[in-house]
Amino acid sequence: MEMMPYIWFGIALFMAIIEGVTYQLVSIWFVLGAVVSAIVSIFVPENIWLQIILFIVISVATLIATKPIVKKITTDFEQYNYSLCIVDTKGDHVDLTDDYAMIPSEMKKVANYMGKEVLRECDSNEFYLHLAKIREAVGDRPALRAFHFFTEEKNVQNAVDALEKGKFDEFLDAIKKSGNSSFKYLQNVYTNRDVQHQNMSIALALSESLLRTYGVCRVHGGGFAGTIQAFVHNDFVDSYKSFIDNVFGENSCHILKIRKYGGIRVI
Repeated sequence: MEMMPYIWFGIALFMAIIEGVTYQLVSIWFVLGAVVSAIVSIFVPENIWLQIILFIVISVATLIATKPIVKKITTDFEQYNYSLCIVDTKGDHVDLTDDYAMIPSEMKKVANYMGKEVLRECDSNEFYLHLAKIREAVGDRPALRAFHFFTEEKNVQNAVDALEKGKFDEFLDAIKKSGNSSFKYLQNVYTNRDVQHQNMSIALALSESLLRTYGVCRVHGGGFAGTIQAFVHNDFVDSYKSFIDNVFGENSCHILKIRKYGGIRVI
């Protein structure tokens, strides 16, 4: 009985190692269950059945709670002959904390006006019906950022549906619409406190001019500075990289391959 805490912690460690090696969300739920059972076994070492029940219940509850959030999409980008290019625009992230913080803050202003804590709890139809009053109460940029939130929910679902159905053109269209929404509505491509430095705007404008029918692009990450992403047809990757590197410096364009297996550790 005295060994039970060590056994449970051993199980937790074993499951954590599996998770760390695979990166596939295959055992993380059991880590929490084992840790809780280990703690309980310290206080009631004789009640093994309680420990086992807690391990099962907590592991299953964690699995159920996270599975709807985490969804693996099995897609082989190579079969579509596309590469993902990440472009470092050499933007400076200094003094951007306020810009990042204002995004959730302004979205919450809209949600609070609608009697909710966050926009996820709000009805988009109610938002559109009361848009005039919302603009008057909180201003236009919070309203525009709420537009982005509601449209982005649909863009993400459309992108997922397209990949699951093997309709890559529709996936690219969803990515393009998402990027346009970020630029126009979320407004996270450049800071309005320094309009003379718009590295990402230049990168997006150049990419759209270059790619045309060869791919799509959008802001990457939190925005305001840093990188953009572009899904580029392999026939045009070298030309795209050459143009980008000419504008932003050598090796500004990083060419990535997305494997159908996701992130794994190669031993």
